[in-house]
Amino acid sequence: MSFLFYNSNGKERTVEMINTVIFDITGVLVSGGLDDMLVEKGFSEDIRERISKACSIPGVWDEFDKGIVGLEGAIKNFAMHDPELEPEIRETFSDLKGIVKKREYAIPWIRSLKESGYRVLCSQTLPYRDLTIIRL
Repeated sequence: MSFLFYNSNGKERTVEMINTVIFDITGVLVSGGLDDMLVEKGFSEDIRERISKACSIPGVWDEFDKGIVGLEGAIKNFAMHDPELEPEIRETFSDLKGIVKKREYAIPWIRSLKESGYRVLCSQTLPYRDLTIIRL
């Protein structure tokens, strides 16, 4: 792939240097999230809002997302913010299928880039233990 740049003197310069494409998995190759999963699990709007609020306390989700706190620890932390919902929170996190969904264009796009000679890498923020929920 060629790019046209202008240097500080205003002169054109074509650069052919890109041979690798790096995708962020979340938000680019997959979509979804907690809110979508709660809808799919059939919770009422009120329960979905309360679970989302309990799971979005600053720091709690971040530590779970980074893998610092395991699933059981995260469930306990989430439930502390709305103890009445502990059964629903446990149900929510008993099966994480559906928290992310492959975008239909992802695989054809990656294959097209590879066939064009590009090296394709993916970056992710999910803890290694959670990568099994994504099957591209």
